[in-house]
Amino acid sequence: MQVLSLGGGVQSTTLFLMNLASEVDPRADFAVFADTGWERQGTYENIARLNTVGLEAGFPPIWRVSISNIRSEMLERGDGHYDHIPFYTQSLTSNGQLLFDGSEHVQEGVGQLRRQCTGHYKIRTINAAIQEEYSMVKRIQWLGFSVDELVRMRPSRVGYITHRFPLIEKRMDRADCVTWLQSHTYPVPVKSSCIGCPYHTDVEWKNLSPAEWEDACQFDEAIRDKHTTRRKNFKLYLHPSLVPLREVQLRQK
Repeated sequence: MQVLSLGGGVQSTTLFLMNLASEVDPRADFAVFADTGWERQGTYENIARLNTVGLEAGFPPIWRVSISNIRSEMLERGDGHYDHIPFYTQSLTSNGQLLFDGSEHVQEGVGQLRRQCTGHYKIRTINAAIQEEYSMVKRIQWLGFSVDELVRMRPSRVGYITHRFPLIEKRMDRADCVTWLQSHTYPVPVKSSCIGCPYHTDVEWKNLSPAEWEDACQFDEAIRDKHTTRRKNFKLYLHPSLVPLREVQLRQK
């Protein structure tokens, strides 16, 4: 079984369309999109377009799976349930000692919680849905990583799943994917990520729609009312400046 993991961003969109064009052999049996419930509107629109294009090409409907809404769950669960999203927080004392477990040093006085959202809301969700439908059938899982994302390559942790990276096989980077999409007159989609992803660059924050920006700002404010780090009463933020998102002076580049 050949399964294409579809995030809806530039790389996985290119991979999906290359699959329809028979530029990857063998052809995928189906594509699955793990929905966190908090994707950008452009991502949802792109998934809908891809589904239409796929159906017209005789490909099965995109399988959309979800475990829950990450935004709602984070706020509903409250204090102690912070560790799925890699929030920023104060992390180091003056002598450089970590104040709590599970952080990564970002810059002086700033740390970032471990990223667990992808594993929980994407990888586990896809695997659970496929296992429920097909049991533990052996499968090849296509991941849309490009050559500029080599550090993201990981072998599967279970024997019945083998990871495959078709874009890397073709030595394609993100720019190559954009060129492929444009040459096939397909619109270049927005970067696939949650609206309030702490990994956004300042430019990506600025590129949110007004409604998405307001949503992210409200979430950023809410997490400081409901969440603190496990061992210290340090506030959490979406931006590494440790400033409320609404007040951040975002850089142009």
